[in-house]
Amino acid sequence: MRLGKITVAPGARKSAALPRSSFKTSPLPGGGPWRILPECRSFIHNTLRSSRGKIHNCICPRALALKSASLERLRKANSAAAAARKANTGRGSAPTYMANIKREVDAPNLWGAPCTTQQGVLATDWMLSEDNAARARGITIHRRLCSICPVETFLACSAWVRTAETPAGAWGGMYAGKTRKERVRDAGA
Repeated sequence: MRLGKITVAPGARKSAALPRSSFKTSPLPGGGPWRILPECRSFIHNTLRSSRGKIHNCICPRALALKSASLERLRKANSAAAAARKANTGRGSAPTYMANIKREVDAPNLWGAPCTTQQGVLATDWMLSEDNAARARGITIHRRLCSICPVETFLACSAWVRTAETPAGAWGGMYAGKTRKERVRDAGA
């Protein structure tokens, strides 16, 4: 933005060229200009960055005010994150997953099941992908693997998911050949 030269109207006094109220409003954020203390050894003054300097920290009033406001925002964010972790909120986090497992139900031994093979792990990775084509391919392969699973292992997996997954569909992924949406639908939720 380019400012033109301020000229005084003919017959007007020079002190009347700018109204007195324009000195009260400042173009600087926060209503500056801010005082620079003579004992401040910083090269940059009254910014958040200058208050966090490694050699010369700015000790001017605006810099200290910005630093305390930043620390207060950080404390609030940290306390909110700690409260969320304590409440086990957030999809996909380990505390949420562990909170959705009933402790009295033991996981079945799935050793030797097709889903534990290298191809099964790859199908799970595809199924959890953000790409729709990869997700569809992973679900198809996972269903095929569940269809060739030994009957006793498949039944154990199906019973375990129905009893251990506290809200149906909370774990995501595929268990016993069913996606999260199918497990929610089967539970009637």
